[in-house]
Amino acid sequence: MDRIDILKLLVKKYQYERFLEVGVRGGYCGYNDIDVPYKDGIEITPGGPANFVMSSDEFFEQNRGLKYDLIFIDGDHTYKQSYKDIINALPYITHNLNSSILMHDAFPPSKAYAKEDGGSSGEVWKTIVHLRCTTNLKIYTIDTDYGCAWIQFDKQELYTKDPLEICLDWDYMQMHKKELMHLITVKEFKNLL
Repeated sequence: MDRIDILKLLVKKYQYERFLEVGVRGGYCGYNDIDVPYKDGIEITPGGPANFVMSSDEFFEQNRGLKYDLIFIDGDHTYKQSYKDIINALPYITHNLNSSILMHDAFPPSKAYAKEDGGSSGEVWKTIVHLRCTTNLKIYTIDTDYGCAWIQFDKQELYTKDPLEICLDWDYMQMHKKELMHLITVKEFKNLL
């Protein structure tokens, strides 16, 4: 199961009608595959199917008031920008318990994929750690396709075992991944639906 399969399952289960993708690229990550009545896509590079050719920061600044049932984030993979994308996306999600954000590359298979410059899976995993330690959003990291973090507006116990600065260490995260990342299998994800 990959991120597109997860998006399709979420759309089917919750009957989502409004979809936003941050980081459309050529449309192969989800935008072209998600069948909903209304969808928007953001991509900084022109030439693809995105209807907003701009940075995610520009989109969120210029389009206040838009609402989505499902937001898929697969844009800039640096810690700073992936965290900012989540924070910026929160006001754009319809505020009910079934609305979701899905973030790709949240659990890289090895440290080699977790590059500080945002390459490969980048430091998206740090964004999930940050959120697990500081917000009470409901977050599950599905252990498939480089990690897909499923975020909903519901309460979840914060991870408070150690300070955030310690939790942001790769080796620490690996030792505590089940609890810190709230890591679940695909089967566990399907059972939660």
